[in-house]
Amino acid sequence: MEIEVVWQAYILNLHISSEATSSRSEYHPRSKTILLEELSGHQLDINGVTHSHCQSRDAFRKMIICWLTDISDEEQRLGSFDNEAGKPLSELSSGRRRRLQAASPVQETVCGHRVRRGGSDGVIISSIGQNFHSRRSTGTGTTSSNLDPEILREIEPPSMTRRPQQRPNSRLVALSFPNEIISNILECSLQDALISIGKPLDARRTLRDILDVTHVCNRWREVAVADSRLWSTIVLSWPEEAIEEFITRSNGARLRFILNMSSCEDDCYADATVSVTKLKRLGKLIFENMTKIRSLELALSASEAELASESDDDDADQTDFLLSEIFSPFLHSEAPSLERFTLSTECEAEHSTFAVENLFQNNALNLRHIKLHGNNIRLTKVSFPLLTTLHFEVSGVNGVLYRLMDIPALLSQFPCLKSLSLEHHSERLSAEEILAFRSLTNSPHFVLPTINFIKLDGLSGNELEQFLSRLELPAIETLITCPPRQSSDEIAPIPLFPPWMHTFFKDVSALNLCFNHLGIRIEFPMKIKKPKKLFSWQIHHTSESIGMCLNWCIPNFQLLNPETLRITRAPDNVNCYEPHCGKWRDVLSCFPSLIAIVVEDKIRILSLIKALTVTEFVCPALRELDIRGAPSKGVRKDDIEELGASRRASRKAIRMKW
Repeated sequence: MEIEVVWQAYILNLHISSEATSSRSEYHPRSKTILLEELSGHQLDINGVTHSHCQSRDAFRKMIICWLTDISDEEQRLGSFDNEAGKPLSELSSGRRRRLQAASPVQETVCGHRVRRGGSDGVIISSIGQNFHSRRSTGTGTTSSNLDPEILREIEPPSMTRRPQQRPNSRLVALSFPNEIISNILECSLQDALISIGKPLDARRTLRDILDVTHVCNRWREVAVADSRLWSTIVLSWPEEAIEEFITRSNGARLRFILNMSSCEDDCYADATVSVTKLKRLGKLIFENMTKIRSLELALSASEAELASESDDDDADQTDFLLSEIFSPFLHSEAPSLERFTLSTECEAEHSTFAVENLFQNNALNLRHIKLHGNNIRLTKVSFPLLTTLHFEVSGVNGVLYRLMDIPALLSQFPCLKSLSLEHHSERLSAEEILAFRSLTNSPHFVLPTINFIKLDGLSGNELEQFLSRLELPAIETLITCPPRQSSDEIAPIPLFPPWMHTFFKDVSALNLCFNHLGIRIEFPMKIKKPKKLFSWQIHHTSESIGMCLNWCIPNFQLLNPETLRITRAPDNVNCYEPHCGKWRDVLSCFPSLIAIVVEDKIRILSLIKALTVTEFVCPALRELDIRGAPSKGVRKDDIEELGASRRASRKAIRMKW
């Protein structure tokens, strides 16, 4: 168990809400009061030892280390620790012996302050004689000058004082956590086990990590087994015995099922070893538990299932199957507890054609998150009143699912929608299907007041303009546009945005142009927001050229017309390619009111300098150029002097900072 998890759980419980605490099946009526008064108050009363408010992270970590180290070896010795001081080292447990050997100088010099741990309740602190700090103040005993600085730093922060009524030899149990805190520690451990950064997760290793926390000591095991939420998250590629045991221990708690057979899916669990026979059993398992599933995250791959079956002698004949037949039954079931649903399929159309008309029989009223990818499931006749996040395809391997002009009416079904991501795969469509997708209809104008994030992936410039002209999103703060997956020569710029966007998109005071690994992010303060918020427009680019990314949005740069332009590079952008001189000239020509340019984060600027040297068309109002953040490599002094001379000759001199 990582000490960081314990610390986070400790801090987390300083802010336990009434709802979260009262929902526990074994909640003690005084537990919340104890947590708030003892953990988050001005003092932490630990059975006779008064600590100042635990602001020292290192001191806290030291106590937890003593508590967790070798706890199973000594958990039966709770009643014998008072006599441990007189025992030889050979009679002590290995863990206790190591700690005494390492800490013996500290115990001798700090006037009897010894940190001892007994039983499963935590650290035992014996306070013998006068307090260390009182001796230092009276000039008797050991002073801080006699102590090793490292020891002093570890001892001083808690600042212990003994209560007058405390008997010197009584047992002081320091850090006896309530069951609520231990449960939170274990649940944090589960969350950490299910998080992967940069690589797929191994299902069996994660299962072992979760079970390991139940073997720390008897008390932890009792708390873990009684915590139904700890067992409610199940990776469906686990052994079937483990899945059954987790469902049993969940004791009616709402379940989270995860299965990821695709290495391309980045927000599901990554595991790709599930045979066809097991998939069929999993389909039945999901169907049987559908009424108590809160989160269902499936990323399916027909080819991976075939490979797994071929390597299994008992499953080698299971080659005639359809994913849609295996997993369709639960889509026709009611799902009153479902809050999150992801269904991503990586296969041909025959595997991803689900015969579903009314998803979940229109009984998934708690559903808040939907992601549909690579399948034909449509959302035309559904009722999800609490839905806040929607990610879906409008076309793909199954052809055209929605015409462009029908999408605004579809979105109006969801009154609480905040985040929208849609994908259009024109590269998979025939010419006739593309015409059908773009066909114009007399679609009404829809105002969607709750959407603040929208990602439009694969729409051409004209398609973007048509789509946004049928909508009005007054709360929008983030716009992400990804050009079609085709050569840059075929990508036309985005036409001027519709008038409703001009209220916050026109004549901004400052503009931040950030080059990142995805393309370009444009940020500027929103005039209609109080307090002021930044509007973010992320433009994705293809591998051909960063110039295409700029060219795609140049018509709308004319709306922005900032007074200050800040050019930066995101930390994740290792290779920051420089737009050529002509592209910089096209961009800067859109900013006639520009007064100042600031370059930061090692942006290459040689092309920018050359573009500014031509003064007839570029930035006539420019008065200041700050390039101190740019690398000097590649920029000659002659280039800077030529720029200054050119601007002075046209009586438009600028102040240079470099």
